[in-house]
Amino acid sequence: MALTSCIGKGGISNEISFINHDYSEVEKFQISWNEIFDIDLNQYLIYVYSKRCSHCQNIKNQIIDYALKEENMYFVEFNDDVTITIDIKNTIGVSSVSDLSILGTPSLIEIVNHRVSNNLAGEKTILDFLKISSPD
Repeated sequence: MALTSCIGKGGISNEISFINHDYSEVEKFQISWNEIFDIDLNQYLIYVYSKRCSHCQNIKNQIIDYALKEENMYFVEFNDDVTITIDIKNTIGVSSVSDLSILGTPSLIEIVNHRVSNNLAGEKTILDFLKISSPD
């Protein structure tokens, strides 16, 4: 099993106003892969990340900042339960974790009415979807 999106250079901004967030700040939003469809909301986001993924580290601060403001985002730390595949097109519309997979980390899954409406992977794609500016 490989994390297909997690290859590249790491980089962190040195701006004075830069806030260095930690995943402990969103601990109350941490769920397991098997709990993805158990959230009692009509619309929410699932962010799948790995602490060892340079791409996840690159956007960690923006993602956590977004989650702290929006409070409709839940976090799943990558582990052996997470299913990786090369084709996620067939995951749109699924409502069961047994039918769900991601391309790699980072990934963002949008759930609307307990069905997957978007399954996105990669720094730029996720930040664009959330309308967040990219880290420099």
